[in-house]
Amino acid sequence: MPLAIVTVTGNADFSRSFIKTWPVDCYGNSTGKAQARMRKAGTKPYSFSWNTGKAKRTIKNIPAGVYTVEVIDSNGCWHSM
Repeated sequence: MPLAIVTVTGNADFSRSFIKTWPVDCYGNSTGKAQARMRKAGTKPYSFSWNTGKAKRTIKNIPAGVYTVEVIDSNGCWHSM
């Protein structure tokens, strides 16, 4: 089962951005991790909003599943992945 599915949408050039994932160590465990990686995108600092409700760049101790994040840069430009 994939840990993340990435769809690139938004109103700024975040085309080199992606979600780095670390899989769970065993089926049923919550040991996965996902991190938004911003590559030459928008203007720092960024704010993050994951579909889990977390608001940090990295979410940890997550089970296998589908995770999305919306990123907003300091100019208000946004990107969902």
